[in-house]
Amino acid sequence: MSGAFIRPAGAGDAARLCALMRETFVSANGHCSSPLNVERFLDATYTVPRQRAELADPGVTTLVAQARNGDWAGYAQLRRAGPAKDGVTLARPMELGRIYLLPRFHGQGLGTALLECLSDLARRGGADGLWLNAWQQAHAALAFYLRHGFEIVGQTVFTVGDDPKPNWVMQKRFAAALAQPFRRAG
Repeated sequence: MSGAFIRPAGAGDAARLCALMRETFVSANGHCSSPLNVERFLDATYTVPRQRAELADPGVTTLVAQARNGDWAGYAQLRRAGPAKDGVTLARPMELGRIYLLPRFHGQGLGTALLECLSDLARRGGADGLWLNAWQQAHAALAFYLRHGFEIVGQTVFTVGDDPKPNWVMQKRFAAALAQPFRRAG
């Protein structure tokens, strides 16, 4: 992850975040449906007002991976509220809502760094694991999640415009913290 850092997105980032979200979705999934359906999805999901609302929501944390030169490489979101999808067996799950990188930043460890940051935030928030939805045809994303300990636990449907897409529901259970022996100071 040389030359980049991860930081929380702030209220003033809504417009830039919206543009990044649109660009990364199209680069990763723009081929998943007709151009009209993709455009409908973008217009319903990645708007500046919606991003302002998500950034103001205490139940959502958005992180941005930013290169030292100021370029944004990608982002990830952790969602604390809302029910988990069927198949999730975690007792206190949090949702990995989104994680995307621009293609020119793939293979640099940024996706792993974003995932580790979200995992740390979730653990500190009391979660015993993460769950997510992933399009069944997103082979690179699925390989990434499987490599990082996620397992497929169910299926759901995600709609792009009016086009239903089969998704996998995946989860990752955090390893239980090992008890540290008590040491008396002094």
